[in-house]
Amino acid sequence: MNANGLSTVLWRERELLELLVFKLEEQQLLLSAGKSQWLRRASDEVRGVADRLAQLGLSRAITVGPLEATEPINDQPSLQEIIDELEEPVWRDIFSAHLGSLRTLTAQVRALQEGNIGLIRAALRSTQETLAAADVDASTYDASGRSDDVPVGARLIDRDI
Repeated sequence: MNANGLSTVLWRERELLELLVFKLEEQQLLLSAGKSQWLRRASDEVRGVADRLAQLGLSRAITVGPLEATEPINDQPSLQEIIDELEEPVWRDIFSAHLGSLRTLTAQVRALQEGNIGLIRAALRSTQETLAAADVDASTYDASGRSDDVPVGARLIDRDI
């Protein structure tokens, strides 16, 4: 196993996870502020970072590949398994630091993602309630093709919400 190469891949993974945390926080701020016109762009950016992370995962698997030929652990050794198998304490410390950081960043991503989903659900629920309250009686057509329009009074809708 090329420990230096794996460490480089792990650094890139950490940087991308930090970027993902930033993008999710950005998305959360947009949701909280009601700036729905920017949500598509923010979601596309989150998806782009997630795609780059997936590609980097493949790079990590390729980098770890030589480990399997010399020290059989299993098909895809976890970072903890790699740490446990390392003989050099310096690399064990470096990879342990990577693992701790990756766990922290992953927990932040998960918490932000759950928070954003909660905000989206609340906004959807609010929108559905507003639309349900505004739609008093939908017009339908009778046999002659006429609709029975019911005059509706004035409605105030706050578009800034």
